Amino acid sequence: AYLAYYNHRRPHMALGGLAPLEFLAKMQAESVPQSQMY
Repeated sequence: AYLAYYNHRRPHMALGGLAPLEFLAKMQAESVPQSQMY
C-alpha cells in the first residue's frame, strides 16, 4: 500500500510536485522520438 501511494499519489518536490508515475508520463509525452540510424 505504501509503495502504491508513494509512486502514484505522493507529490515529490524534486519532481516539481508530481508523483513519480505522473512525472514519468510527462517526460515520455514530451520526449522527441529518436530516428534510427541504419
